[in-house]
Amino acid sequence: MRKFLAAAASAALCVMSAASAATFHSGSFHLWSGGSGGYVGNVTNNLGDVIDLYVYASTERYGAFTPISSGLVRWSSGLGIDRGENSPQHAVDGRGRNEALIFQARDRATGDIKAVRWDSVLFGWEGDRRTDFDVWTSQAGYVDLSRVADEVPVRVNQTQLLGYVASTIAIHADGRHDYFKLKKIAASALDEVVVPVPGALSLMLAGLGGIAAMRRRKA
Repeated sequence: MRKFLAAAASAALCVMSAASAATFHSGSFHLWSGGSGGYVGNVTNNLGDVIDLYVYASTERYGAFTPISSGLVRWSSGLGIDRGENSPQHAVDGRGRNEALIFQARDRATGDIKAVRWDSVLFGWEGDRRTDFDVWTSQAGYVDLSRVADEVPVRVNQTQLLGYVASTIAIHADGRHDYFKLKKIAASALDEVVVPVPGALSLMLAGLGGIAAMRRRKA
């Protein structure tokens, strides 16, 4: 069985220059309901009062994601999707159309889409223990990840995710026998602070002074 984590190209990657510094505020979004299950709408959590995480139910076909109206379902073992197709344990599954959970980070103050660093994903339940994970990132394409243990929960960590930064990722089933639930996802909000390059201002002023002197000599 394969499961894919896709970083949506709609989010701009955070590229920091040599004249910038960054601070990450890390936190986890818990995707289970504490033992009592039921239908829920889109789940919104927060990361240090900076980021809201929105989760959407969708289907995937050839890399294209289509939102579906079916509700997200949270039980103690994790978050899944129920489309009325006898989904195993209301999981994210590949029966019929491949189902997907789309995670999108937004700035809490403005509501704007915001790039974050995705640190880890915790799978709370799987229906197939012969699992390989494939990770897709905009930097490296597909990277195959083999299971290292035969029990759940299974964690995909930051090293496996390559520490990429994007506003949106999608986790989806890729085959009819694939089904799973997600228990937790961790991310870090990035605050970029511009730090002046030492000497840059004095060099710029010196250059302007030189240009002015040349103009005076020509006059």
